[in-house]
Amino acid sequence: MAEVIPIQKSGDYEDPANTRPVSLLPIVSKVCERSALSQFRDFLDSNGIIHHSQSGNRKLHSTETALLHYTDELLKNMDDKKISVIVLLDMSKAFDSIRHVLLINKLYKLGVSFAACSWFLSYLSQRMQVVKIEDSLSEPLPLKAGVPQASILGPVLFTLYVNDLLQVPKRCRALGYVDDTKVFMALPSSQLPEAVTAVNQDLRDISSWCCAHSLLINPDKTKLIFVGVPQLTRSISTLPPVMLLGKEVKPSTVTKDLGVHIDCHLNYNEHIAKTVSTCTYMLRRVNRIKHLLDSKTLVFLMNAFIFSRLYYCSTFGAIRPKKILKNFN
Repeated sequence: MAEVIPIQKSGDYEDPANTRPVSLLPIVSKVCERSALSQFRDFLDSNGIIHHSQSGNRKLHSTETALLHYTDELLKNMDDKKISVIVLLDMSKAFDSIRHVLLINKLYKLGVSFAACSWFLSYLSQRMQVVKIEDSLSEPLPLKAGVPQASILGPVLFTLYVNDLLQVPKRCRALGYVDDTKVFMALPSSQLPEAVTAVNQDLRDISSWCCAHSLLINPDKTKLIFVGVPQLTRSISTLPPVMLLGKEVKPSTVTKDLGVHIDCHLNYNEHIAKTVSTCTYMLRRVNRIKHLLDSKTLVFLMNAFIFSRLYYCSTFGAIRPKKILKNFN
C-alpha cells in the first residue's frame, strides 16, 4: 500500500495538473527494490542496453554530463555559423501512464530472463494506493498502470519503457534524461525553413510512438528555442510554425532544461540572475534563525539550500560559482 502525497510544482494550487504525486512506500519494499536495482543495473550496464543518447540511470552519467554533452554540440554549431532548432518535449503524467504488459514485453525482448520478468510483473501488479492530504485519506484504489513515483525501481523501468523513443527521430538528434526528451538539429540560417520542416516530421513520428505507448505529450508545456550567435538569431525571418499535436509551439528566448536556464545565445545570464536571487532569498531566511541553530545544523542548511544551487553544473565555465558569487555584491 502506497500513500500518495500531491506535491505542488507551479501554477494554480487548485489544478491537479500542477501537482506531482509522490508515493511513500514501506521501508521493507525500498530495501527489496534497492537490492533488485543493484543486480539489474549491473545487467543493463554490462550488456549496454540503455540507449547511448539516454543519460538517465547510467553509471558515470548525470544531468551535468547530459547538459555538457548537449551544449557542447550547440557551441560547435555556433562556431560553424549554424542555428540550432531545439524542441524540449513535456510528457504529462509520464510515470503514471506505463502499460505494465507492454513494459514486461520490452524487458523480455531486451534479454531479461522469464523469472526476472515475472518478478517485475509481480512488483507492478496488485498494488494499492491512497491519496493523503494532511490527515485525510482517500479510499484505497488499485494501481492498474504506471510505476510508483519516488520508488527506487521506477525511474529505471521508465527509462527502459522509452528506450527506443530516442531511435524514432530520423532527421534530428534526440537526447534523453529519463522523462526529459529533446530533439534538435542545426543548419545555416538560409536553410532554417528546411530544419523546421524536418523537426515537424520527427515530432509527428514521436507523437505517433507516444500514442502507441499510452504516453501523452503536452504541447502547451513543450518548449522551442533557436540557439545561435546574436547576428544570426536576430536575423531570423518568417518561418513555418513548429507544430505538435495540431498546436503551434511558440519560440522562447530562454528555457529551463534539467535545472539550467538555456538562452538563445548560451550566455547564461538568466540562469545566473535566478541563482543569485534564489540563494540570496534562502540566505536571508537562514540568517533569521541562525541564532537558534548549532554549527552542524547551520552548515547542513547552507549546503542544502545555498551551496547545492551554487555548485549545480559548476563545470560549466559560464556559470561557475566564482562568477555567480560576484553578483551577490
